[in-house]
Amino acid sequence: MALTKDKAALLEAQKVIKEAIQSRMENLVAGHSIMDFPMVKYNIGIISGLKDALTIIEEAEQFRSEEHTSELQSHH
Repeated sequence: MALTKDKAALLEAQKVIKEAIQSRMENLVAGHSIMDFPMVKYNIGIISGLKDALTIIEEAEQFRSEEHTSELQSHH
């Protein structure tokens, strides 16, 4: 199965988002920077938003896959 440009872009986006999540989580856990409570809440919000972005990408991929499968079945 060939990797399309769209699929490659989605995979790269997922990779970058996961790295950003990991980095922020490591900073929170290890306390690399001194953060007050509002900063901790802010970073947790960022992590949550990045996780939501991953979910949206996965849902879009699933929708696209189902749409493609439906098109293939209608041609047979």
